[in-house]
Amino acid sequence: MRIIITGLTAMSLEAARAFAKRGDDVILIDPDRETFEQLAEDLDVAFIKGDGARPDVLAQANPDKVDVMYCLCEDDKDNIIAALVAKAAGVKRVIPKIQDRSYHPICDEIGLKERVDPAHAIAKALVHMGVEDTAQGGLDQDELERDARGEAGDDDSQDGDDSSDDGDARASGGT
Repeated sequence: MRIIITGLTAMSLEAARAFAKRGDDVILIDPDRETFEQLAEDLDVAFIKGDGARPDVLAQANPDKVDVMYCLCEDDKDNIIAALVAKAAGVKRVIPKIQDRSYHPICDEIGLKERVDPAHAIAKALVHMGVEDTAQGGLDQDELERDARGEAGDDDSQDGDDSSDDGDARASGGT
């Protein structure tokens, strides 16, 4: 898969590392090349210096050939703008990180139905950890990964359900 990640954060570096390890073609976009070079010396990813919400910067990554773009900047508004620019540029799937749940209905209205809500995802992982620790003596990492992709078969998973308004994280992977 060809993946773009905007924003140089701890989350984006971990995601880039995981995708690269899986064999994906990863491009990280951020204005801060110096920090990237300091933090990502062990990463086998491409880097484009610039603002991922700018069409001219995104064009350098050949967006029509990108399978998914994760917008992981610190600011929700930056992520929303970057996601809209990516959709307009032809990126197949766009998944912004949206921390402020008041933006969720707006994101639904403008077609950004898939999104990452870090607080919700962490809370859900913690609940699973507690349940799994008690029931099976450990965390079921495979189930958490399936759940994050919207593939879990449990009753409380509403990921990808457009009728949900409870602020669920709607990140889903796989193509």
